[in-house]
Amino acid sequence: MSIEQLKKCLKCHTVLDKPVQMPCGKNFCSACALPPVIQKGICADPFCKEVVTLRDLKSSPELQHTNFNLSVKCDFAENGCCANLVLAELPSHIVSCKYGLVHCRNYPCTKMVIRKGIQSHEQDSCHFRPVGICQDGCGMVIRHHEQTNNNIHNCTESLKGYIAEQELKISSLEADIQTVLIANARREKGLLNRIGSLHNMIQIQARNFQRRVNDCRNDILELAAKESCEDDLVCGFNSFILILKAFKLW
Repeated sequence: MSIEQLKKCLKCHTVLDKPVQMPCGKNFCSACALPPVIQKGICADPFCKEVVTLRDLKSSPELQHTNFNLSVKCDFAENGCCANLVLAELPSHIVSCKYGLVHCRNYPCTKMVIRKGIQSHEQDSCHFRPVGICQDGCGMVIRHHEQTNNNIHNCTESLKGYIAEQELKISSLEADIQTVLIANARREKGLLNRIGSLHNMIQIQARNFQRRVNDCRNDILELAAKESCEDDLVCGFNSFILILKAFKLW
C-alpha cells in the first residue's frame, strides 16, 4: 500500500501523525487540530461551524498504530530502492537510504546525486572536484575545471571564489537560523495559547467545583437547621409531658 492510499489529515494532506478526532468525526494531525481549537474554539475542518473545546477532542491511538504498521515503499523507489518497510520505520530509512538524493559538496557544483554514487561523483566525475593545492602563494584548492580547456589557475579569482563560497555558507546558515527561530516562535505561541486555554479550563472547572461545594454546604446547613428544629420540638414536647406528669395530669 502506498502512502497516497493511507488515511491522511484533511488539513495538511499527509499521513495522520498523532491523530485527533473532532466531534464531527473527522480526523486531523494533532498539530493541525489544536491551533484552531485553542485559538478560536472551532473545529479544524473549515467547513464545520461547530464550537469545539479541548475536552471534546478524542485521540486515536488505534488509527496511529494502524497507520504506523502499514507496509509502504521507500520515497526513493523510482531511483532504485526496493525496500518494503512499515511506515514507522520510513523516516529513519529515508535519512540513510543509499538511493536518496544528496548535494555534491564540491563548490560550486549544484548537482544532486544518489547517495550510493556521491563518492564516485565527487572524486572522479565532478567538474569541480579538487585536484591539488596551488603552490604559487594563495594555497587554494585547484579544481578540475581550472586544468581543462587551457584554463589557468588564477589566485585572485580563487580567493574571490573562496570568499563568495564562505559568504554563501553564512547566508545559508543565517537563513536556517531564521527558519528555526520562526518555527520555535510559532511553537512557543502555540504552546502559550494551549497553556492559556488549559488555564481557562482549569479556572472554569475550579469555579464549577466551588459552586458545587457551596451547594453541598447550603444543603447540609439546611438539613442541619431542619434537624435542629425537629430536635427543639421533641425537647419541648417532652418537657410539656413532664410538667403534666408533675401535676398528675398525664
